[in-house]
Amino acid sequence: MALPLPVPCTNHKFPEGKSFVACKDLTLLNSFLHWNYYPSSATVEIAFRQIGETNSNSNPSYGTELQKGNLSFPVHDISVASDGNEIVIFATIKLPNNSTVVNHLWQQGPVLPGNCLAYVIGVAGWGTGIWLGRKSSGVEYKGHECIGCTLFALATIQVVVGRFFRPNKEHKKRIYWELFHYAVGYGTVILGIINIYKGLDILEPGKSVWRTAYTVIIIALWCIAAVLEAITWILVWIRKKAPVEVEAGCVAEDGISSPTGRVTIA
Repeated sequence: MALPLPVPCTNHKFPEGKSFVACKDLTLLNSFLHWNYYPSSATVEIAFRQIGETNSNSNPSYGTELQKGNLSFPVHDISVASDGNEIVIFATIKLPNNSTVVNHLWQQGPVLPGNCLAYVIGVAGWGTGIWLGRKSSGVEYKGHECIGCTLFALATIQVVVGRFFRPNKEHKKRIYWELFHYAVGYGTVILGIINIYKGLDILEPGKSVWRTAYTVIIIALWCIAAVLEAITWILVWIRKKAPVEVEAGCVAEDGISSPTGRVTIA
């Protein structure tokens, strides 16, 4: 059975007399985000509507990973309403001091963590190497084999420690965990690159072509990563320095939106 097409967010009527002045159609998600902003109390009332199920997270500080843990800001008046195929999530967020930016992340469908997928692929590669080694009796490449086993051990440690032994961000030993996590992670990447070169050296003939192609790919990936990292930090700096402009008339303290449909939050 086909789902009914939603009406624009400005035409929606909420139950129990609730109203939101600002709203945005999230067309790609078939969802809608409504909000009221009260500057004097630094609170934001939100309502997220979607046809179907959804998981939500709100993080006012910059970040790229959705991790389970306690929120660093108060959230209250949480409720959920369901009307047929439509689900609405209500909440009131208390913004941290001197903060007017809230990054919202809305996730739909199952989540497959990238690090677990990478670990599975790595285990498959390690197992393939062991199998090929047993099939090639009398031929040994000790350096390549030892680095491969070391990579498997480091990757296993990284996954286990990262998933089961990660302290909270407020924990006094969190800095040591992060140093260990980054050291093992970067060490694994570097050893992986070295081991691929050792594996390419085994090829005869044509190893020079493969080495050149792999070198070009690695350099290109590093350049792309550097550019993206620079852009990310520039955007973070701009967001911290510039005032935030909220479209669709963010609610003022008197509950009346701006006539121009745009309010600047200093």
